[in-house]
Amino acid sequence: MADFLLYIHLFVIAVGVGVSIYKLVDLVRSPRRPALWALWSGIFLITLALASGLRGGDRLLSADIIWIIQHLVLLGSLLSLEWFFWLSVRGDGSIRRDLLRHGVPVIVLAAAMTVGWVVTVSAEGSDFLALDFARDRWALAMMLFYIAAFGSSMVSIARFAWRWAAVSDRPWLRRGLRTLTVGCWVSLAYACHKIAYTLLDAFGSRPPWPQTLETIPVAVGVLLSLTGIALPAVGPAISGMHTWIRLGRSYHRLHPLWNAAVTFDPDVALPTSAPWWDYEFRLYRRVVEIWDGRLAIRDRIDPVIADKALNAARERGLGGDDLAAAVEAECWRAALRSDATPRPGELGSPPATGTDLVAECAFLLRVARFMRGPSIVAA
Repeated sequence: MADFLLYIHLFVIAVGVGVSIYKLVDLVRSPRRPALWALWSGIFLITLALASGLRGGDRLLSADIIWIIQHLVLLGSLLSLEWFFWLSVRGDGSIRRDLLRHGVPVIVLAAAMTVGWVVTVSAEGSDFLALDFARDRWALAMMLFYIAAFGSSMVSIARFAWRWAAVSDRPWLRRGLRTLTVGCWVSLAYACHKIAYTLLDAFGSRPPWPQTLETIPVAVGVLLSLTGIALPAVGPAISGMHTWIRLGRSYHRLHPLWNAAVTFDPDVALPTSAPWWDYEFRLYRRVVEIWDGRLAIRDRIDPVIADKALNAARERGLGGDDLAAAVEAECWRAALRSDATPRPGELGSPPATGTDLVAECAFLLRVARFMRGPSIVAA
């Protein structure tokens, strides 16, 4: 169990380092953005606070020094995140009101925690690797001040993020803020568990489960928060990847129809090749080449076949684009047969498919699907 929690700890630190580096590179390109510097400071300080809690740090500093550094850095990271929200809506004195309402309580509680730590170290001599809250009351007060400051910050950040997610017009920013809100509420659940566990321990009623289990909600909360912070930046890339995959799938699904056109008339294939990674351009070329193939076979399209296909499709209950695509597929199938007779005086007109790539691609995909199936005329 201890190794599992350590792996979670290391994974969260790795995510924090990655997000910090990503945001720092973005900030170096546009350094005059104080709100984003506050955001980066919050991410970096959270990562630093988690890293300072790793085992082995007591070889460099005593456990009491590590404790106060870790908790002050963590509260500083939360203040930085709150500062980011205040700077994001700077104007008409609201930043001063937010500072007084949300920032000052955290600062006062952090100062009280520091005083409690000083008294705990100097007067009680507590072991910070195993604090005894039943004996050391200043240590108990110190911990309660910290939990109160942490919980207050979580509530403030969650409220800010949820409120501004409701008015954001950018989808990935809205998703990121809502993910950050969920992360803050999970972290608040950790704070509630922490204060309950601490008080029960102080009064001699320690719960049966180990306190180290609280590492899990901490890790989940931090991961969700970091994910929410990073989503506005990486979300468009995720959407771009999804679009790239969707275009590639459409490109390959049109291959049978394109291959039929090229087999009938090799000249419809454009001579230069498109870049393999640019599926949008490749799909556009494929649609153009398919329509060029349609132009090459139009004098082999039999109006009688088209009428039969229309009646057969209607009998099957097809309508709209599916009806037009089924008829078009039968026209292609009949025109590509070796015994099809050219009819120069009865040129088959192409169906109306729209005026953009999306509409034309959607129609041709329907045609390709009907061509892969059995002939409705023959049936």
